[in-house]
Amino acid sequence: MLPPLFLKKGVNMSENKIRVHRNEDDFYRINISDDGDEIVFDLQDIDLPIRIRSCIDRLTKLDQSMREKIIVINNKYNNQPNSDDRKTAETLEVYRQYFADARSLMDDMVGKKGAMDIIFGPTNYIEMFDDLFEALEPHFKAMNLSVEGLVERLKKKYGKKDENVLK
Repeated sequence: MLPPLFLKKGVNMSENKIRVHRNEDDFYRINISDDGDEIVFDLQDIDLPIRIRSCIDRLTKLDQSMREKIIVINNKYNNQPNSDDRKTAETLEVYRQYFADARSLMDDMVGKKGAMDIIFGPTNYIEMFDDLFEALEPHFKAMNLSVEGLVERLKKKYGKKDENVLK
């Protein structure tokens, strides 16, 4: 509670608001469901290309780790009689954890928690993220996600006010 010095009678404290209005051109929207769900990329976000690259790198490492774990499990139960059930259970657990982690990574990349559930539903399959990146590739090209593309967007946005922007 504010001290009485700062409280003024007749002043509605809820009216003190700040709204930063952004141009719709600053955003790239991709519809991901028939229900109107979409993922939205902020084209002015200078970290966006870095976040996408980081996600790809982390997903690659996660994939490699999953494959290594499967090899270890296969070697662990190699030539052991009656081990198929244990081998299958351990392998499925590695896959389950991989998909949970990969979905979370991808949700972070697109900035929408649950986006992978909307796109893929409950089904997981090994090449699902390859399929997703293939589907996103033309959108990434359209967004011009490069340092040069970001500089051009900033020039376009601020160049009208100051011709010396980014010279």
